[in-house]
Amino acid sequence: MDADLNKREPLRRILSRRGAILAAASIQALGRKKSGKYYRQEDINLLNTLANQGAIAIENARMLKQVIEKERMEEALSIAHDLQMSMLPEKCPEIEGVDMAAFSQPAREVGGDFFINRN
Repeated sequence: MDADLNKREPLRRILSRRGAILAAASIQALGRKKSGKYYRQEDINLLNTLANQGAIAIENARMLKQVIEKERMEEALSIAHDLQMSMLPEKCPEIEGVDMAAFSQPAREVGGDFFINRN
């Protein structure tokens, strides 16, 4: 469990940094308050919290995109596996005087190998 927390710590620092940058940019973009007063620490804390949440939402969207891409790749690999297996003969051809055996294990990546059984 501690190992998982240690792996996440750099991500937390990155998100916190992004949040701080977003908060600073927000304050700069907003300019002064309508009242003309300066922002209080509570205002800055609120903007920082909102910016951190925004940074997390952006990171979640990025990770979701990665998951979707991975699922598409796995689906493509599954289709390629099924296609490749459908092209292989169910059993080795029987040739008198020849002992023949074959084994096929599909790779995790799509390749260009093709087996033809010519009768």
